[in-house]
Amino acid sequence: MALPVHNQPIGEIMPDGDGFGPYALGGRENVKFLSFLFSDATKDLFTLPAGAEITEWELVIETAFNAGTTNTLDVGDGTTATKFAAAVALGAAGFIKAGFKPVEMFTPLVVDTTFRATYNQTGTAANAGKATLRCSWILR
Repeated sequence: MALPVHNQPIGEIMPDGDGFGPYALGGRENVKFLSFLFSDATKDLFTLPAGAEITEWELVIETAFNAGTTNTLDVGDGTTATKFAAAVALGAAGFIKAGFKPVEMFTPLVVDTTFRATYNQTGTAANAGKATLRCSWILR
């Protein structure tokens, strides 16, 4: 039996301002993510809407950050640099779930919140490093 062919689109999903699809489709966990490099001292990653609750963080360090002494990541909201994570180690390639503040998970955001990554380095300046931060979240 052949599957039906639809000649007309059933619906269209438009991305929001940061290029991701809309969150208000209902009943789903949403994901936003963005990569950053050693050359990004600070980088705005993505924005979550008021009422969003973070359910999970993941950090994939694809290429280790190689500053001479310190290689850490802070994740904040533009006002508080370490609101969501402080001094997460970036010196070795790998997959990281630890280091994010549990108190900020399953707590609704009060306002639309832009997430900002800050790469902290000391010693000889880094010339390598790439990581991707992934944030899962819900609206109730």
